[in-house]
Amino acid sequence: MKKSLIISFLVIFASSCTSLSYWEYKLINKSIDAVGKVLSKGKSISNQEIEIPQLPSAPDSLINIAVLDLVANNIDLFEARALSEKLRTELFLTKHYNVREKASIKEILDEQGFQQSGCTTNECLVEIGGIAGVKKIIAGTISRLGNTYSLSVRIVNVETALIERLSSLEYSGPIDEILKKGMKRIAIDLID
Repeated sequence: MKKSLIISFLVIFASSCTSLSYWEYKLINKSIDAVGKVLSKGKSISNQEIEIPQLPSAPDSLINIAVLDLVANNIDLFEARALSEKLRTELFLTKHYNVREKASIKEILDEQGFQQSGCTTNECLVEIGGIAGVKKIIAGTISRLGNTYSLSVRIVNVETALIERLSSLEYSGPIDEILKKGMKRIAIDLID
């Protein structure tokens, strides 16, 4: 609003002058640019909008899945766990999957003496999925570089060890927007 008022003033001022030299015209243009920069510095840059795709209709039968905690790269472990839990919730809410509880999977893995931490290969995921008794397993990473977060989440078929779907998200802004909207988008992207 302020910018348009100042620009309007400068345009009126310039038009009231009977004749402008080339240099006066350039000076007014530079003034308009400078005013625009000054006014925009105080404003926060608006964050990108996370678009959530349309949720497909629920299938007749649900597939049993497990969701491992996201591997955290340059972000707080608490934040990664919160996002992982939100992903479990959003996957359940799609009504496309039976999502195994994290605690029950941890209990089964502990009984078998299996350590989940550091499990990043498809073969390792298949082994966890087999022990947990699920058909598919979801794993991924969340990283931060500067103010940009990058999520990469994949769903692996436990029988074939192949990645069936992959979803990624790059977002610049506060991490809570990823919690509010990003994990829902990831969950819907992972639906077959």
